[in-house]
Amino acid sequence: MPAESAAIEALLHVDDLAELLHTSPRQVRNMRARGQLPNAIKVPGLGLRWSGATIHRWVETLSGEGDSV
Repeated sequence: MPAESAAIEALLHVDDLAELLHTSPRQVRNMRARGQLPNAIKVPGLGLRWSGATIHRWVETLSGEGDSV
């Protein structure tokens, strides 16, 4: 669990986010283009990053969506 809490506080690269979501970086880029992900942060010289805390909250909201199906 310590690694998970460190990831929540980190800024995630597209590869990190793909690994966290168990998908490919290409799929993450497609999801971003379709507006299916939280907004990314543009870090000068590094590109797009996602807040680990924001992604964690987003995943928590998704886990509740399947309950009503």
